[in-house]
Amino acid sequence: MKGGLVVSALCPLLGFILLVGLLSHSRANAGSITNGVDPALSKASASVQVDGRSNVFGAGHATPPAPGGGGAGLLPVVIDLPSNAAAVKFLAVSGEVSCCGGADPNGPDGGTVRGYSTNLFSVGGISGIQFQGRYQFLTGVFLDAGEPGGAAPNSLDFGPSGLTDSFTELSPELRQTFFIGDGHTPSADVQTFHVPAGATRLFLGLADGLGFIGETGYYDDNTGFFAVDFEIVPGLPPNHDPDCNAAAADLPELWPPNHRFVPVTILGVTDPDGDPVDDLGDGGQAGRADQRWR
Repeated sequence: MKGGLVVSALCPLLGFILLVGLLSHSRANAGSITNGVDPALSKASASVQVDGRSNVFGAGHATPPAPGGGGAGLLPVVIDLPSNAAAVKFLAVSGEVSCCGGADPNGPDGGTVRGYSTNLFSVGGISGIQFQGRYQFLTGVFLDAGEPGGAAPNSLDFGPSGLTDSFTELSPELRQTFFIGDGHTPSADVQTFHVPAGATRLFLGLADGLGFIGETGYYDDNTGFFAVDFEIVPGLPPNHDPDCNAAAADLPELWPPNHRFVPVTILGVTDPDGDPVDDLGDGGQAGRADQRWR
């Protein structure tokens, strides 16, 4: 076989292989993405008010539970999540609540003056929650579209020997109750709460019970409210591979051999997402890739 024929057969194939390899990386270099959150996409912000009697364990149920007695309070506040929601941030949380008819009120990070610790049981498919030395704080739980039931996820511990309130990011499971507080670390950094797969709703409320230990209940003597400003951060849209079914070189062969570079263009490549499909992934002309071969 002549050397020129080898080149003519391989050059379009090599150009095609190089093009496909570069295309597979073009989207990855398009911007800064952290944990599936695209900061360049628009965000949805809103405000809600969470009553001190909002029972987080009532999330997804028709009525809030109170197996520990003392009143079931109110159903928690529900936030419907868009299908592209990737994370939620709480930009500002203010206000005060009281567990005892107005005495010793506390802010969204919880109370400390009464010496209580939180260690509440799971109920109705919603996990319990623990926080040594803290009580009556703003709490959340993510749910899918169904009513929760069955065995609950493990309870999260936000006390000194657990997660604490210093985390910058948190990825709770569906039906796993978590601490929100004022939505900021002790050093005032905004915390990111990642939306679990399948979640369509976020519920906000409080975790209460007799002495904040055991079965939930005792919401009816709570007073006050929290004003919550939050932001829903969208995720990166799905990315699809380019369509190379019609890809072909514009030159069927390179012949005769002359040891000189010849421009070769790969035509017919398209991208279903509208991304550029040139060889550089830099936003150049779509549908072609220019290479030089000899």
